[in-house]
Amino acid sequence: MLGLADETQEGEPLLRPVMRGGQRVGVSVPLAAARAHAAAERAALPDALRGLAPAAPLPVRVTPALVALAEVVDRARRAAARPD
Repeated sequence: MLGLADETQEGEPLLRPVMRGGQRVGVSVPLAAARAHAAAERAALPDALRGLAPAAPLPVRVTPALVALAEVVDRARRAAARPD
């Protein structure tokens, strides 16, 4: 699910902040723990997505709030591109 940063979604976020305002956020993860986490996440993928061969894309859902924001941005870009 793709959504705005302040929206709460089910599941585990794919990205986590590591820096804010030039400062590290949280504690460093030991290399062995990072490797173990990556291996576990890879193992959780469907077989078709673990290989090197192209796989069918996973469906992606977009939250209504993100769709609405994209529409606002698209309208603003179109309006700015119109000659006066």
